[in-house]
Amino acid sequence: AKLEKKEICGKEMEVVTKDVLFQNFESHIDISFWQRLSRKKLDDLKLSTEPVPISASYRASLHVEMPARLSFSDASFADATSSTAKKLGGPIEERIQGKVINTNTKDEFKQLNKAKILNEAGAELTKRFQNHEVNSLSDVNNAVLITYADLKSHHYYYWMAFPVHGFKNLQMPPPRHLTPTSCPFNIHKFTTKLNTHLNHHGSFSPSGLILISQHTDDIHFETDMTKIAETLASNPEYATLVAYLDPCPLPDHPANVLRNLLAYWKVQFPSIKWPIKFLSIKDSLSASQTSLELKKAYMYSIDLAKCELNCSENGEAVFTGWEKNHKNAMAPRVANLKPLMDPLLLAADAVDLNLKLMRWRLLPQLDVEKIGDVRCLLIGAGTLGSQLGRNLMAWGVKEINFVDNGKVSFSNPVRQSLFEYEDAVEGKYKATAAAEKLKKIFPKMKSSGHVLSIPLPNHPLGTANKGSLQGDVEELERLIAEHDVVFLLTDTRESRWLPTLLCHKFDKLCITVALGFSSFLVMRHGISTASHDEETNGSRLGCYFCNDVVAPLDTSKDLTLDQQCTVTRPGLAYISSGIASELLVSLVHHPLGKGASANETTESCLGLLPQQIRGELH
Repeated sequence: AKLEKKEICGKEMEVVTKDVLFQNFESHIDISFWQRLSRKKLDDLKLSTEPVPISASYRASLHVEMPARLSFSDASFADATSSTAKKLGGPIEERIQGKVINTNTKDEFKQLNKAKILNEAGAELTKRFQNHEVNSLSDVNNAVLITYADLKSHHYYYWMAFPVHGFKNLQMPPPRHLTPTSCPFNIHKFTTKLNTHLNHHGSFSPSGLILISQHTDDIHFETDMTKIAETLASNPEYATLVAYLDPCPLPDHPANVLRNLLAYWKVQFPSIKWPIKFLSIKDSLSASQTSLELKKAYMYSIDLAKCELNCSENGEAVFTGWEKNHKNAMAPRVANLKPLMDPLLLAADAVDLNLKLMRWRLLPQLDVEKIGDVRCLLIGAGTLGSQLGRNLMAWGVKEINFVDNGKVSFSNPVRQSLFEYEDAVEGKYKATAAAEKLKKIFPKMKSSGHVLSIPLPNHPLGTANKGSLQGDVEELERLIAEHDVVFLLTDTRESRWLPTLLCHKFDKLCITVALGFSSFLVMRHGISTASHDEETNGSRLGCYFCNDVVAPLDTSKDLTLDQQCTVTRPGLAYISSGIASELLVSLVHHPLGKGASANETTESCLGLLPQQIRGELH
């Protein structure tokens, strides 16, 4: 700080001045910027590392601890010179032109010549100064973003440079808060005129500056950059204040956006011999506001006459501007966007979107997480198994496994929605093909296919099959024990017998779906006798075989072709599998779950819970 004598209001007074300290910009990069850059890299840039023109924006800070931010988004790739007027009712922002240099490898990113890039960006500013190509604050500033986009891991390495001139002995007295007493003109008239101006332009002005002066009772605004500079040089008394949007929230410091403007005026308008008075407007405008209140506006008096620009030995301007990272080190930053941009994780979020939207208004009680945790075993991967697998996926079930020993035939794909023509050509097993298709539809799905033969009552068993069948039974027993619900979807009645016994043994929820030509049955089996409590669960429900008076017979013996195949109306599989999935989800939401009774008063948030649903198409 220095003590200087200055004439104020006709009197010579001692004023304490200090070096002007500017706040550096901190980069703020929205995910939409990386998404746009990723698409541009894949579709347009490919291996090119040529600079791509972009723009960045800044606005007043919302909080004193939030530094000046230079923001990048997908809008950064639009024409940086274009501007669309907007009315008040949202934050006022200004834009700065720049470029992004995207490298192909991490090593290439590291090896970029940072000093050369910064000096080239600074040289562009110098060229604009010399050619008088300055019409706005954007023209005296630019930004450079160097990046490496790892599109596999969705890690984005970046480093921003905001090249600025260095000064020697650039000083100002302490800033003054803009108040009715400190304002050099009627503050009410000024505030009204400023808000009218902002409503019309949607920004400060095309130049980003407003020269404010007063003639008698009239407050005059000048927004042309050249005329502002000429007025400052020729008529200091006429030039009262130069207003600009300041993204730095600190009262004592302007943001770096002002520094290069001072350098430009110092170089091109050396006739400015007196302090320039700036009005730094730091007020932010929220979406609910329609006008600025100027509660955070400060007046700076900066003297260009006594300062010098930092130059090298050969007289060239010296620039600084590389941003420090979050650890305050001179090093790049990294954005890990894998949780947001990885397609698998995006898919995982998207599959539950419809279910979560149900909870907004229609079904607040819906427990999406509980549904997702249910482990389902589908015994039978044909017409019913295919459609039921799709329905369970739609409800958010994350683990669906199949048991079947048949292969995909050429007649299957048109009726069984998880198979394609190629599956029949390759002779794939239905169980494994169905599991593969579920994971192809949703890669995060946990699904597997098990090719097993289930022993059938009253069916002959060849000696050669005894060894393998014993292993299949043990595997089936293990699978049923590991799952929460078992769906019986096989073609024959007797093929459901052993799984029914095993579900009772391990106290698993068992749901049978059976089809006739034009009729269907969806039925939930009762829980095991070991866990059933009549007081809690009501009358114990029977299973698929409880009403039989004889053991299951061989229903496939001596059948003609139309009797051997599941000849049924195509729509029945969709109807019955839909009802089966709805029954499961309803049971999941009942406090007793699989132990819920089946009477006319028993229901969950999704409705009644009958034991059987029968239907017929006429």
